[in-house]
Amino acid sequence: MLAPKAKEEKQQELITRQQQLREKVRAFEQEMRLEERRLSEAIFKELKTVIRSISINEKLDLVLEKNAAQVIFTVIHFYWLTEFWKFKKANTARH
Repeated sequence: MLAPKAKEEKQQELITRQQQLREKVRAFEQEMRLEERRLSEAIFKELKTVIRSISINEKLDLVLEKNAAQVIFTVIHFYWLTEFWKFKKANTARH
């Protein structure tokens, strides 16, 4: 058994390590959100360009409606996020 002072020091050390791990998790989550946003914005820009091109070439007014691109983007973004988390889960399970 540990002496009271040693026990207290050990508890403080564990609390400090736990706080450090939480901070690392927060930093990683923020990094992942920024990366997701960066990738999503690039995909959305390209998607918008393609949608505009197709709609102009094919004379499709429907695609140019105000919210059509956003709806398409939302569906693609949801799919991408789903696939990303599947990938992350699979890679986390290996380690």
